[in-house]
Amino acid sequence: MKNYRNERISFSLQVPEEINHRFEEFSQYNEVSPVITLSALIGIFLYRYSGEDHPLVKIRSKADGEFNEFAIDFEELPTVRNLLRQVCEKMRSINLSEAGRYGAKDGGTVEFSFPRHLMRPLMLAADNETASDLQNEIALLFERNKSGLCGTFRYKSALYDDRIIVQMSGHLQNLLKEMIEHSDSKSTDLQMFGAEEINKLVNGGNGAPFEYEPKCFQELFDEQVAGDPNLGILLCENETLTYAELNSRANCIAHHLLR
Repeated sequence: MKNYRNERISFSLQVPEEINHRFEEFSQYNEVSPVITLSALIGIFLYRYSGEDHPLVKIRSKADGEFNEFAIDFEELPTVRNLLRQVCEKMRSINLSEAGRYGAKDGGTVEFSFPRHLMRPLMLAADNETASDLQNEIALLFERNKSGLCGTFRYKSALYDDRIIVQMSGHLQNLLKEMIEHSDSKSTDLQMFGAEEINKLVNGGNGAPFEYEPKCFQELFDEQVAGDPNLGILLCENETLTYAELNSRANCIAHHLLR
């Protein structure tokens, strides 16, 4: 049995130099602090991972003991710029409008904690006691130093596969890059996956696209009738029609029309 009381380990999120430089310019151009941009990034990330229209962002500075939290609304499919404004208003509503200390200067640190209900499906193993421990949440710390923005994941290796953390790191970098390059696009449409991951999803990872044989609907329907005729296809009130039954009725109508 794994020891769930092990120390948390760290994984560095390496932000490429080009994105780092553009991140600063992006925040300045949109007249928001870096933490606003980061909070919007985390909101998009949580939205994409959970599918929730109102994901909860949990945030605290280096000086804070407790996390502050606020929900971001994706129901209206906001653009990146509108999302930044929304985050500003949300932070202002919980008295974080003067949070210049949140990463505003070199050495400033801001920490995000990902909600337990989102992390639970990603755990290698979990019980109620384990899942209820705040220390079992994945934490992401962003720090601004002379080199720019750098991030660090903190998590328990007994609970989370290292590959999950690496994947999350890549998704965050992709989303940040997309935010900067497509600020007028809907925040919900930003590309989270990298080229290699898309290849695995679309082509099975072998670099060769699937070959699809063009077929009309009738041919596909006939194949389904032959392969699994008893599979239900239509449900109307209390009656269910299988592929075979629907095919039989369609044939009757066709014969009637041919007379």
